[in-house]
Amino acid sequence: MSCARRRLWGTLFLVATVTAPTMRVEAETTNPAPTVSTTVQHHSAAKTGRRAVRRHRRGPPGGVVYARNAILVDPFTGEVLYEKNSGAAAPIASLTKLMTDLVFLEQKPDLSRNVEVTRAELDGAGRTKLR
Repeated sequence: MSCARRRLWGTLFLVATVTAPTMRVEAETTNPAPTVSTTVQHHSAAKTGRRAVRRHRRGPPGGVVYARNAILVDPFTGEVLYEKNSGAAAPIASLTKLMTDLVFLEQKPDLSRNVEVTRAELDGAGRTKLR
């Protein structure tokens, strides 16, 4: 793999890791999004015996990106597939993730290497947040 291609993949990995938690892209659906209801019980309600407060949280409608800024680029062609306010400056979503990616990429890993994840590693994923 050439240095330029490795750098491109590393950059795309970095961008995807930093922006993935802040954006959500869904295919357009004909079904309305389900409404999620949660029950929240306040401390005062538990002490006084009052009923719990029921709050409704709306699910996102199909085809909507809630992020303020987003960009999706095809890594092979460089074509912009989706763009939403991509030219605007925005604060870093997660400095920890950015620094983790930076430290990882500074080690110059072999990005074309296949890695096998065993069943034992998946079973321990609850502690390592692999899932």
